[in-house]
Amino acid sequence: MGSGMLHVRVMDRADRDAAHQILLRELDVDVELPQDPQGLTAQIDDRGRVTRALTALDDAGIGLAQFSLGQPTLDEVFLSLTGKPAEATDEEEAA
Repeated sequence: MGSGMLHVRVMDRADRDAAHQILLRELDVDVELPQDPQGLTAQIDDRGRVTRALTALDDAGIGLAQFSLGQPTLDEVFLSLTGKPAEATDEEEAA
């Protein structure tokens, strides 16, 4: 599951694609684009790359509304391991 999760939210949704490319390059991991049109998420193993990535975003003039770095949640771990959300559907519970 990696050592942590980086969640970034750009100020301007028009900057999301550029931020995606920068994070891909600087973090050298897959960067997911969640439903939030301003959000990006990456599972990281090397926390030292995060500082470089955030600096690269700033150097490119991409403002951030927020960012967080933390351990993956239990739901994120479950999803990564099983490919399914942790919440069971009514159909799954009936089976």
